[in-house]
Amino acid sequence: MFPRFRRILPLYYLIVFLITLMVHWFLADFLWKNNNRYSLASLCLVTNQLVIHDQADYFNQFAAGPSSINAYLHLWSLSLELQFYLFVPFLFFGMKFLKSSYLKLTTVILITIIGFVAFALINAPFAFNFMFLRLWQFSAGFCALFWSKIRSKKLPTKEQSDEKCTVPLEEKEIVTVSLCILAVCLVPRQLEVLVLRPLVTFLTTVIIALEAPNVQLWKSETLAYIGDISYVLYLMHWPIITIFLDYTTKSYIFCICKSQILFTTTVTTTAIILIASILLHHLFEKQYLKLEIP
Repeated sequence: MFPRFRRILPLYYLIVFLITLMVHWFLADFLWKNNNRYSLASLCLVTNQLVIHDQADYFNQFAAGPSSINAYLHLWSLSLELQFYLFVPFLFFGMKFLKSSYLKLTTVILITIIGFVAFALINAPFAFNFMFLRLWQFSAGFCALFWSKIRSKKLPTKEQSDEKCTVPLEEKEIVTVSLCILAVCLVPRQLEVLVLRPLVTFLTTVIIALEAPNVQLWKSETLAYIGDISYVLYLMHWPIITIFLDYTTKSYIFCICKSQILFTTTVTTTAIILIASILLHHLFEKQYLKLEIP
């Protein structure tokens, strides 16, 4: 778990510091009070809890106008993730009492199913931000882990692998089908979230569990590089968009084809996000990850 904290926290705290500077340099002072509250919550990794306290809806805040900018809003998900990492040792300790991988797999499947039912029944904004009600998605990752362990113990011998395969789909084909279904997220229409969210979680779990190294898509150097800078992109994109775009994200989505000025502004902002992320990745993130830990 320490390598994960090492990957996340140094860059996270640097970005929180930079966001604070940008807020005080570029936003009007009437916006400072609320952003200062969220900066403190971000430092303590409880941004999601402050959103719950404010009884806020993430998606309403996401589409809010310039008079209610929150440059730290996107950090709710990272707070939720890190809170889970603090809880996960207790989960692993409980799993120690289950000797069989099959029992462990059954347990995490039940946690996933029961957790999703609770998530679906409880007030949506609260459930969206509360770690224990998002536990079912993390638990789905454990399903992939224990399934992979079971599969690794059942690797076929050479004689068995030479026999004709009776499985209708190979691993790489299942991965391809899963990715095609995941593309439904790109459909430009509103989809029922209680259908879409478990579907995405399930298919992602399938892809992780299969660990199909022969899928050509995984061998793309371009995708590998995007994966390398993805964390910086995640941290950088929202504050730059909210602080430097004169239009709301919602108006951008619907008006990009009608306004050349808006299009130019958006392209410029996207370029700034990409360049800043690449620079931070190479000049800061890669450097501290290379440091030797005594």
